[in-house]
Amino acid sequence: MDNQAKILIIDDEKDILVIFKEMLELQGFHVQTANNGKHGIEVFKSHEFDLVITDIRMPEMDGLEVIKCLKELDRYLEIIVLTGYASVDIAIEALKAGRAFDFFSKPVDNYDVFFNTIRQAIEKRKLKIGNNLLLKEVIKHRDHLEEMVSLRTAELEQEISERKKAELELRKAKEKAETANLAKSQFIARISHELRTPMNAIIGLAHLTLETCLDDNQNEYVSSIQAAARKLLFIINEILDFSELENHKTIIENQDFKLSHVLDNILEPYKIQAKEKGIDMNLTIDKSIPEILIGDKIKLQRILTNLTDNALKFTSKGKIIIKAELIKKNSENKVELIFSIIDTGIGIKEEKICEIFEPFTQADGSLSRSYGGTGLGLCICRQMTEMIGGRLWVDSLEGHGSNFMFTAKFGYLP
Repeated sequence: MDNQAKILIIDDEKDILVIFKEMLELQGFHVQTANNGKHGIEVFKSHEFDLVITDIRMPEMDGLEVIKCLKELDRYLEIIVLTGYASVDIAIEALKAGRAFDFFSKPVDNYDVFFNTIRQAIEKRKLKIGNNLLLKEVIKHRDHLEEMVSLRTAELEQEISERKKAELELRKAKEKAETANLAKSQFIARISHELRTPMNAIIGLAHLTLETCLDDNQNEYVSSIQAAARKLLFIINEILDFSELENHKTIIENQDFKLSHVLDNILEPYKIQAKEKGIDMNLTIDKSIPEILIGDKIKLQRILTNLTDNALKFTSKGKIIIKAELIKKNSENKVELIFSIIDTGIGIKEEKICEIFEPFTQADGSLSRSYGGTGLGLCICRQMTEMIGGRLWVDSLEGHGSNFMFTAKFGYLP
């Protein structure tokens, strides 16, 4: 990193220039010198430097004036001040004003500290330049998005204008739908921009930091930050997609159906898979359950399909049992049933059971790598179960299997 760093030393003492130039070149820096402030400004204008080391007290143009001119020429420049003991207050003043990175009294007592400070100053300049470039890219990207939104808005306004020529009732219906859709699209776009932009900035800054000289611990910490930020960006994208799914209205569709037919249709394809894995799959239906039920057959199918699929996915040996039992039956032709999907699979840790019904959650982070899935299935099952008047829960023992149970309410034909 430092081998390419260029340093300018400004001092009216020739001996100081010679000593510092030789020592810094031994450290691998490229060094140029100037014997007064004006000369230093001229040299700085004709070359590019990563750091300037300047004396405070010099004839013709003192160090503070030199620092001011240099900062005007390069606002990212870092400056180290050299001073005699009589000029320490002036050096501190420059430090407090933010114009100087640090100062050292002449002669320098500890060259290890001096060299380390030089490297820190050079590194700080590089980080500031990198941050500025990244900020410019972010602003450019934001402006591009705003331009696209503006163009799309103009297109939508043109479409609305044309549709106003249509029949009055149709036009009103279309305008209402377009307004709602535009509001949703703008909301999603705004949230996406607000969440994704800072996460991309974190990832970018972490990448820039990893390209600098870091010790092993620092490299590990920054790498962890970068990996976590990427994972979080992925989750943000998934949440935005899921929120769109959540906005769709879902209605209850009541129809007559035979429970035995529903269960047979669901289990038929899974029995083939179970046989290939050497797993016994059994179905038990309580005989006291009325033959013809009335309710949302589609949601019942989706819940049972998801839970059966999970049971087969996480079971490598043993058996799977699907049970339907009657809880209660009243005189108003209403029944409450309980369904059980029992497997001898990997099970769930006790402390994780309360979490698995939350969206984007699995019992173990490694499961997504071994078995796939986004962690949304059980969340959707719970929502659908509640819509058909029931609840969903699980009993499980890690390493021994799970029993997912849910209740549901239906009407029935006597």
